[in-house]
Amino acid sequence: MFFWVDGNCTGLALSAVMKESSTDPSKLARFSNNINKGRQGVVEYVNSIGAKLIFASGDDVFFEAHTFIDENKIKNIYLSVSGQTCSISSGKTIKEALDNMTKTKACVHGKIKYD
Repeated sequence: MFFWVDGNCTGLALSAVMKESSTDPSKLARFSNNINKGRQGVVEYVNSIGAKLIFASGDDVFFEAHTFIDENKIKNIYLSVSGQTCSISSGKTIKEALDNMTKTKACVHGKIKYD
């Protein structure tokens, strides 16, 4: 199975931090550092269970695993380190994981759109 972890509303949170830190770039740097640490925490979990890391950048982690994935643990790792929530999707193929994330994000943002 393929799994995709993606931070929720990171762009909106970033915009808010940028507005708050118009004269203090240290807040922006701290936000960036927290997102990077959140992603790294998820990567460390992925590696600890022997999953195959495929992509890790920004607020995204994509991996392949053939074992039990504790999605709540991943969400808690990301939240506790980054201060932001994340969504997780899975699929038997990369496309299925993408399609499922699209549906997940539609629900997270309060809009359900089916094409």
